[in-house]
Amino acid sequence: MSSAQATAPPPGRPQAASAGNPARATQQQVARTGPQNTPAGRAGGQQRTKTRTTPQLLRMWMVISVCSALLFGLVTMLTMINTSDAQTRAAENTAQMIRVQEIQAKLLRADALATNAFLVGGLEPPEHRAEYDAALDDTSRLIVEASQAQPADREALIALNQIVNDYAGAMEQARANNRQGFPAGSAYLEQASNDLRAGAMPVLDSLVDANQTRATNEMDSLTAPWLVVVGAICIIVQIGCCVWCARRFRRVVNVPLLISTAAMACTWVAGLSVVSSAGATADQLQDDQYQVARHVAHARIAGNEAKAQESLGLISHGSPAVSERIWTEQDGLVREALDTAGATALLDDWEAYTSEHRAIRTLDNVGQWDKAVERATGTGSSGANTSFATFDENAAQLVSESGAHTVDTLAGNALPPLVLAWVFTAASVAAAILAGVGIRTRQREYQP
Repeated sequence: MSSAQATAPPPGRPQAASAGNPARATQQQVARTGPQNTPAGRAGGQQRTKTRTTPQLLRMWMVISVCSALLFGLVTMLTMINTSDAQTRAAENTAQMIRVQEIQAKLLRADALATNAFLVGGLEPPEHRAEYDAALDDTSRLIVEASQAQPADREALIALNQIVNDYAGAMEQARANNRQGFPAGSAYLEQASNDLRAGAMPVLDSLVDANQTRATNEMDSLTAPWLVVVGAICIIVQIGCCVWCARRFRRVVNVPLLISTAAMACTWVAGLSVVSSAGATADQLQDDQYQVARHVAHARIAGNEAKAQESLGLISHGSPAVSERIWTEQDGLVREALDTAGATALLDDWEAYTSEHRAIRTLDNVGQWDKAVERATGTGSSGANTSFATFDENAAQLVSESGAHTVDTLAGNALPPLVLAWVFTAASVAAAILAGVGIRTRQREYQP
């Protein structure tokens, strides 16, 4: 057997590489395992993988960063607009609530004047007639203003206007009979007063409650949960982009990306500060001027109801129990409302009137009805009419001042968020552009 035959490999098995032929050995290895599994092939594959992945990641981060900045800008803009709109609506609903309470007070004031003048008999005092007409005229004007200011109240106000017209017509009949000395005048008067309370007061109470609820809901809505959550997420995304770029490219700072992140963070803090300030102001108003206006208006309404019941009790001639019971209830409501509002000066005015009322009731209870009527209808420097007029005028002035302060503060605070909505939107768009520029710079610097 020859030496060539002795060293031949078995059939089907690859020939072993000789130590002196490494190129052939490499070719055989490539043929067996493929080029990617050779050391050179693995190194080349890793390089090609890195070349493909980094630009893709840069594009991904660019899309994420720009979109997060734009989303942040959208949420910030909507939050500022909502903050502005909520304060505007709160101001409008507060004004409407005060307007409706004024209607209620004017109506009861007109009734108190009418019933008081009825006690005089015959031709009523001209000043009473003029004040009564002015109260009804103011009521009609306020109803028109209220229906224009709040469309949601329009249907109820139309019905209220008809009730007021019916009341005015019935009261004219009562006055006509009273001037001629007909007993039917008392019946017409009591019927007109009862119809007014049964028809108009429930409508007005519901309108006051509806506008009060709308106003407080708007003031309570001055929060920014979406800005807190979405803003935090978007800023974290920007920070993550900065960190990734710093690690991948061995650069600590990417100036455009850093400015973008800082702009978003500053906008976020400023936006939350604006909303927080608006909410704090609204809370303060609800605890202060808004409450004063609301409760003093309630006190004024209850006071005019009490004054009307005082006259109705005298008109009943010896049967004042029902009217006096209602007067006592209204007296309690006045005191409670003024105490809640902290209106101590008005409490003193009310005490002055209640002293006159007690004197009137004492005279009537001992059978001195004429003297009681004289004290109830007197227009001198003292007496029930004078003391009550002082209370009513001072209460109306306090409601007007407190209400105007509340409405003006809310309306005035509605403008800055509206302006800042566009400023913050511009800042967010600039942040998106800077984020894109920062990542684009890295794309250009990258060398595969």
